[in-house]
Parts: sequence; structure tokens; C-alpha cells
Amino acid sequence: MALLHEAPIQPLDVILFRGVDPVSRAICFFEAKRLGRGDFSHIGLAITREALDLPFLEPGKVYVWESTLSAPAGFFARFTDKVPDRETEGVRFGVQIRDLELVVPAYASSGGKVAWSRFLGPRPPIHVLRSHLHALHEEYGHVPYTHNLFALFSVVYPALRPARDAFSRAEDRLAHFVGHVLRRAREDAPVDHPEHHMFCSEWVGTVFARLGLAKPEFDAHLAAPVTPLLRPEGFAEPVYLEVPDAGGSQS
Repeated sequence: MALLHEAPIQPLDVILFRGVDPVSRAICFFEAKRLGRGDFSHIGLAITREALDLPFLEPGKVYVWESTLSAPAGFFARFTDKVPDRETEGVRFGVQIRDLELVVPAYASSGGKVAWSRFLGPRPPIHVLRSHLHALHEEYGHVPYTHNLFALFSVVYPALRPARDAFSRAEDRLAHFVGHVLRRAREDAPVDHPEHHMFCSEWVGTVFARLGLAKPEFDAHLAAPVTPLLRPEGFAEPVYLEVPDAGGSQS
């Protein structure tokens, strides 16, 4: 266990979550059965203003860049830790950036745990990292969470991959029909291509792949929350995080 403000978290370290809701428990169970490790159900990427220069981020703070559901209030808040994304401060279901100092205690308040795993590989120079991360934010910074649940569970159960691919093809055809055939007849924004829907570990894997920090054979679409931990040469053993309570004592 480590206090968040004392942990030397750097951009490209990963932030891991162990949830207690039924979906999180199911993810942990399937990971343990198929991958040999099932202690985390969600994953994000540590980020700072110094590495990703966006106006809504504060210098010197650590954020988690993740694909998740967030809502500070209202109906959807009952399914979240109530910490909003920093850009909109509203309801969001997809890739977003949240304040880690708020996420850790909020997640823990419902019985969950948050951990940090240090990236052990070579880190690009900060100016190179800034360029790549900005490009990734431009391309993926607003994509929604995947609608295809077969994509998530096919990571650990290959038998589900034909169903995943069939669903993606159907979604692609629908996107083409709505986005092109009916383009002149509609007023709403185009339906996103299925490739631009991402679950949490797919997003983190995509970042490492785009930065050239993953092995050539790595497939981000098949990444699970615990996938980085299966590479002890690439990621340190996770350390659970905590923050002092309002009275200044440790939680």
C-alpha cells in the first residue's frame, strides 16, 4: 500500500482497478480461469499535463486516461464512482481523463481498490511522447466504449471471437448505411465505425502499440486488464494506492 501523493507515478504507468460489482467480479473470474491472474477488472493509463498538454488538465497532477462510464450525478451516477471526466464534467461513456486523486478514494468508498504498476520499458523523450499522445487524443480522445460485449469476453474466450466479428461486421454495415446512404436525410452526427469503440484494456493496449512499445505480435483488441502484469519484464508488480482522509489520517 502506498499514499498516492508519495507514489512516483509517471506517464505510461498503468492504473489498475478491482471492482466489486457483478460485471467486475465476472471479469476477474474469467481472467483467473483463462489467464492465470484475475486480480483486476479495469485498467487505465497514468497521464499528466506535462505529457499531454490539454487546457483542462492542471500541471503537477496525475490523471488516469481510461475508457469507462462516468457521471457526477443523476441516474447513471448510481453505476459509477461519481468522479466526472475533466473535459466535460458530465456523463461520459468512453475514453476520458479523470483526476486520480479523486478516483482513488471514490472507488474505495464502494469497496473497490486502485493500484499502480510502473512501466519498466524504455520511455520516449518527453517531446516525442507529447507529440504521440496529442495525436492519440485527437484520434481517440472522444470515442465511446464498445457496444460489442463479445469483444470484451472474447479476450479470454477465443470461442466467442466469431460472434464478436459477426457483430462488428453488422455494426459496420449499419454505420455505413446510416452514415452514407442516409446522410442527406438525417441531422444527427454520423454513427461511429466499430473500430472506434474501445473497452478499457483495448485503449491502453492501443496507446502502447502506437508508441511502438509493444511487441510486434501484440494485438490490442485481445488485451485484458491483467495483460500488462503477465509481462514482469515490462511492468512492476502493482502497489495499491490510498489517499489521506479529510482529517489527515490514512484510510
